[in-house]
Amino acid sequence: MGSYGNEENRCSPHLGRAGACAEIDEKIAGHDLDALSAGKGRHGDHFTLRWVIGHLIEETSRHNGHLDIVRELVDGVKGG
Repeated sequence: MGSYGNEENRCSPHLGRAGACAEIDEKIAGHDLDALSAGKGRHGDHFTLRWVIGHLIEETSRHNGHLDIVRELVDGVKGG
């Protein structure tokens, strides 16, 4: 099990969504999902790559929900 998440693995902020997704796919492709993070969490533990990917999915979903609520408040349209 190797580690991941060192400074050289940061994504480029100017790529846009498709480019960022492709860059992330490329960066994680060579790592085992059970690889531990190079950095530690606030409780001193390392995260697995599997946990990080799941957390990113969860946070993206949560923020998309927030944006959907704001859009509904602005235009009154629900869903979609």
